[in-house]
Amino acid sequence: MEEPNMPSEEEIVPPQSPEPEETSPETKPPKRKIETGLLLGIIALLINIITVTIYISQTSIMRSQQRASAWPRLEWEIGYIQDEEFALEVTNNGIGPALIKSIAIKLDGETLDHLDSTYTRLMGGKNFPHLSNPLENRVIPPGKTIRPLEIGDPILASNFFFTLQQHQLEYSICYESVYGEQWTCNGLTVEKGKCF
Repeated sequence: MEEPNMPSEEEIVPPQSPEPEETSPETKPPKRKIETGLLLGIIALLINIITVTIYISQTSIMRSQQRASAWPRLEWEIGYIQDEEFALEVTNNGIGPALIKSIAIKLDGETLDHLDSTYTRLMGGKNFPHLSNPLENRVIPPGKTIRPLEIGDPILASNFFFTLQQHQLEYSICYESVYGEQWTCNGLTVEKGKCF
C-alpha cells in the first residue's frame, strides 16, 4: 500500500493572522467603553447634587413654617358699653408675640403725641378720670388685649364716645415679629412693611 502523501516540513506553512484592515475616514473606530469607576463617580455626584437640592428646599420650607408659627396680628377697635365705659382695645389675634416699635396718632389730620391728647382736644380740660396704658416698646403676647385708653366714668365715657364719632381718629401701631418682620395696624386692617 502506498502511503498517503504527507507534506514535508518545509511545505507546512504556519497560519497567519489576517492583515489589519486599513481604516478609512469613512470607517469609525470602535466605541470606547466607560470605565466602571468613572461611571460610579458620575452617579455618586448626581446623587449628591439631588440631595443638596432637596436639603435646601426643606430648609426653606422649615424657615417659612417657623415664621408662620410666630406670626403676630394686632387689631384695635373702640369698645363702648352704654352707661358703663369707653375703651380703645388692642388685641393680638396672631399666634406669636407682637413687639411694638412705634405709634402714630392723628385726630382730624393733626398729629398728637399720645392718646390722652384726644380727650383734651375733644372735651377740653386736662384732668379726667381715665386709665392710660402706653404701648410703645411693649410686647403683646398672643391672645392678649391691652387697653391703651380707658374711661370708666359712665357720663364721661358716653360724652367722649359720641364726640369722637364726629371726628376722624387715626391710630397706627407699627409692630414686628420675633424674626423682625414688620406690619402696621390701622384698626382692623394690617399692612406688611417697614415701620414709619
